[in-house]
Amino acid sequence: MYPTGPSHLAPSTAPSTAPSTAPSTAAGPVPSRTLVHLGRHRWVLEPGQSVSFGRGSPCDIRIAHDPVDDHVSRRAGVVEYLGEDVVVRNESATRTLIFSPARGTERVIRPGEAITCLPHREFLVALSGRGGSHYVLQVTAGLPAED
Repeated sequence: MYPTGPSHLAPSTAPSTAPSTAPSTAAGPVPSRTLVHLGRHRWVLEPGQSVSFGRGSPCDIRIAHDPVDDHVSRRAGVVEYLGEDVVVRNESATRTLIFSPARGTERVIRPGEAITCLPHREFLVALSGRGGSHYVLQVTAGLPAED
């Protein structure tokens, strides 16, 4: 993980069970990373790392906290990079998330549900706030790692 965002990201311990789609060469898999953007802020995830988002102070990506938008959960969700796939998990008890791929059909992620991004490598995760406001994370998965 590269500390380019405004917070420190902790590695995840969840095992990967998805089939490998990461690029590879004769020498083995090519290292990759996933970028998560919110406005001008950027978080870089290495395989096995995750980033949480919501309005609560323990979240890596704080949204809807200044001013407080109580329609956004304190811990709305998590984006986790498994190396060959990205999992988006809704950790809210009451609010939905919208998964919107660059190409394809939007999907609703209900409270407690998780989805994988495959086959999509570019997608948005949107949350609705009070008064029709929206908060959007932009995710680009499987980019070659910088040396």
